[in-house]
Amino acid sequence: MARNLVTRYELTGTLVAATPMHVGGTGDDLVTDMPLAVDGTGRFYIPGTSLTGPIRAWWTRMFDAEEAELLFGRTARSEKDEGHASFVRIEDAVIEDAAGAAQEIRDGVGIDRVSGSAADGIKYDRAILPRDSRFRFRLVIEVPAEVETKGLPRDRLKAAKDVNKAAEQLAKSGASFGALLTALESGQIRFGAAKTRGLGRLTLENARIAKRGLGTQADVIAILLQSRQDTPSTEKGTAQPAADIAETWRNDWRNDSRRKTEGVSGKRAVIDIEITWRPVLPVMSRSGIDGMLVDMLPLVTSTGGRMVPVIPGSSIKGVLRSHAERIWRTIAGKDAPEIDGEDASENDREDAPEIDGEDASENDRENRSKHFFKQLEQAELADLLFGSAAKGRDKPRKERIAEPSWRPKRQGHADRSPLRGLGAVSIDDCVIGKGIARKDWIDMVSHERGEEPKRLCKARELVGVTPWGDNALPVAHAAIDRWTGGAADKYLFSALELEPREPHTIAMSVDLDRIPCPADETDPLVPPHPPGKGASEHEEADYQAKKAKYDASLQEREIERERFWKAALALLVFTLRDFARRRIPLGFGVNRGLGSVAVDAIILRGPLPGASASEIELTGESFRDKVAMKRDFETVDAAWRDYWRLYREKAAPAKAPAEGEAA
Repeated sequence: MARNLVTRYELTGTLVAATPMHVGGTGDDLVTDMPLAVDGTGRFYIPGTSLTGPIRAWWTRMFDAEEAELLFGRTARSEKDEGHASFVRIEDAVIEDAAGAAQEIRDGVGIDRVSGSAADGIKYDRAILPRDSRFRFRLVIEVPAEVETKGLPRDRLKAAKDVNKAAEQLAKSGASFGALLTALESGQIRFGAAKTRGLGRLTLENARIAKRGLGTQADVIAILLQSRQDTPSTEKGTAQPAADIAETWRNDWRNDSRRKTEGVSGKRAVIDIEITWRPVLPVMSRSGIDGMLVDMLPLVTSTGGRMVPVIPGSSIKGVLRSHAERIWRTIAGKDAPEIDGEDASENDREDAPEIDGEDASENDRENRSKHFFKQLEQAELADLLFGSAAKGRDKPRKERIAEPSWRPKRQGHADRSPLRGLGAVSIDDCVIGKGIARKDWIDMVSHERGEEPKRLCKARELVGVTPWGDNALPVAHAAIDRWTGGAADKYLFSALELEPREPHTIAMSVDLDRIPCPADETDPLVPPHPPGKGASEHEEADYQAKKAKYDASLQEREIERERFWKAALALLVFTLRDFARRRIPLGFGVNRGLGSVAVDAIILRGPLPGASASEIELTGESFRDKVAMKRDFETVDAAWRDYWRLYREKAAPAKAPAEGEAA
């Protein structure tokens, strides 16, 4: 069915990377395990599919799945249903200044929960585009004319009705697109990989909306000749400047009733957390590149042409997750499974061959990965709070589609399907010092080698003239020979240790809608099917009985969901408490005297359940104020206690019947 379009809106602007960015590409890359996407001319870019997917997912969760399908298209569900293409088109976003664009390499490693060291076979690196990378953005919204459905054959009737619904929806979607524009400008939608680990936050700048009429021959000719930026609307007959359209959409959203928060069961509920901290001892993340003057250098990222020390969001999230798992395992009385140890079952040992290096087969590496993720899945609340390996992808597509949603749709509420594998906690990179010129950094990395004292003297000279100044100190370390007690031969190494004295901020958020209840997957609630036309009274009565039972189960499950996500939030609060009490170090060398930090304040903003205010500020001493903590976290604490009470009831062995008692 050909589309008769009456209006086209074109949203253009520049996407600016507020955090580093990674969109994966294909092909053999000898530099990194995860290369970046490049187009046919070798330029870095974000494919239109990588932009459309997150925007559509945001629309679905913000508003309604049916509305998202109308606007962004859907596939055919049956032989008589053709489906329809999207009315929203997003083009590939090519990086600006492609000739000067440079990638960075980030190293990553999984931590074995038993040994505390790097997990075997879980070492990887990822190419990223640095902060301030800029991409050209163009989104087109096409408004169709309504079509006559009378007399259409059945196989085309559904598609025609979809066009009419979409036309009606697009005609009144100013507020919805205003919400999207606001979300893009404020960086609420993340793109690419590792979104919860500090990457992928893009903000839209210089947004401009052009409205073009397509209803007359003159309008079409004007577009083809590109003689006008804004054409008269066929509906109103008046032109509207582009800037006014953007502001009108924003105002429509500000006045829209859907902005009102309806709790976790309703619209998106996000708690923003801001942690202000200061280093007590030198703090840094180690770069994967060995220097020539100094062996171990801090990890830096490019910002505005300068190299700035940074602690990646993945590192911060990793230490917080590990501590949350420790809290959960302590209360549950569960140790992390040691797959290769004596406690492992025979099956586990068969699946975990002790083969290292190049001789390891692909199957061996895959098994190590499975065992590593098995360690993470043992701590239930931490797993759902911080994310896990996606589940269900090995099932056939038809089975995955047939799985019922964990939160049934209700009038006025969006479908809250959990994002499998994606955690509720997102943490941005934390910049921890002043930037230095790229030339100074290159000197640190590539200056010619010499004797150790001369190298350190040269390094101190270079650092002394940079903004790092006395906040960075090249120091020498030596391994100790266990026999002589002296320095071990050829084990002298140096490190550039950073001690930035000013306070820094860790920005993180918790999306409560991403914390599902496990019962929704193990025992999903499926609504009964209503009887068809001509059903008997008995069939109708049977349906009503099943529906009443389903409604009662739905209310019980809603209570269970609320208790569960509040318990997960309690685990996060306990983790933040220990961070405020200097029990969680950050960065490199934490077992060798580095990484100790002092927390000045933890500010929580958002829909905190039972809290006396929408913003709470905590310090290390605040957690000892039982009156204030009970006032602000009483419902969370009650859910935490209920969670463990029910956990122990489920974990308790079944009581054997007494002699003579019926089983």
